[in-house]
Amino acid sequence: MFFPENELTNYLSKISTTFEVNTAEAGLLFAAIELDLFDSFSKDPLTLEQLAKKVDVKKERLLPLLNGLCIMGLLIKDEGFSFPEEYFPFLKKGGRFYIGKALLRFKWTIENLSNLSKIIKGEVEVKGHDVHDEISTAFYLDFVREFNKPYIKIMASRLEEYFRNAKTLLDIGGGHGLYTQKALKEHPHLEGTLLDLPHAIDYAQNLHADKDYFSRLHLLKGDSREVKIEKKYDVITVNDLLHYFTEDEKKDLLKKALGALNEGGVLAITKFSFNEDLTPESSVFFSIKNFLLTGSGYLCTDESLEKIIEELGVKIIKEKLDQNKTLYLLS
Repeated sequence: MFFPENELTNYLSKISTTFEVNTAEAGLLFAAIELDLFDSFSKDPLTLEQLAKKVDVKKERLLPLLNGLCIMGLLIKDEGFSFPEEYFPFLKKGGRFYIGKALLRFKWTIENLSNLSKIIKGEVEVKGHDVHDEISTAFYLDFVREFNKPYIKIMASRLEEYFRNAKTLLDIGGGHGLYTQKALKEHPHLEGTLLDLPHAIDYAQNLHADKDYFSRLHLLKGDSREVKIEKKYDVITVNDLLHYFTEDEKKDLLKKALGALNEGGVLAITKFSFNEDLTPESSVFFSIKNFLLTGSGYLCTDESLEKIIEELGVKIIKEKLDQNKTLYLLS
């Protein structure tokens, strides 16, 4: 059967094949990590035969992988194969900054995308959604810290009027704790509590333990969907968290947070902007990616979140922080 070449077929062909180069490089990296290839190296170069023996594979099967890694700059081919020493801390197990296990999470994303139709039909589960280890958490929060920097300043400014008169702050799912840090540093009278999963709280403790405000920062380990909030707070923040949850989980968390407010308190929610007209486009794909990450959570549209909030019967103020972020103030 002959398929005519036109704008549609060219487009479909392009989106079906452009992933090949990047995916091939990712596949080479994942294979090297899973074979413990980088652990085979010390300072001296190794021959193909030596490497094949160390990872227990046939040399003719290993050679294409080694050559590919050389093209990627991860290995050097010169009188054998060598591994740059500056990469040791990152790609050799036991290295100070070892990220091999964290990188394999991206392999799960590729596998989940390949199984998307089966996942949607409920025939297979999302792979890796329940993994919350120390390295993966740190790898993720390092990225989030950098991304959040401009929003931390914006939120501190926008919530200034509330922090000025508040005594207590609860940051739900606050991860790195930098939103809370900013509030505590600028308002010495304020006590802050950070609630997140255990590895995220460990990360925050390492980040803030030596700071002068740490005596006013209280760390609480737990899943925000399950933990019971025992105290009342003047300000509660939920920053970029709801997209990890189902619709019912979103509703339940908001009810829980509102129930933990002192009289006159405020609940501040930020989310990635997403409109019913499917703008911005990046949010469409972010929602899909997040579904593949969690197995059930998704980025809801601003309109659908507003409908949930309206059902809770609270006063709402909506603001656009920029083209990518929306702020809701509930009281």
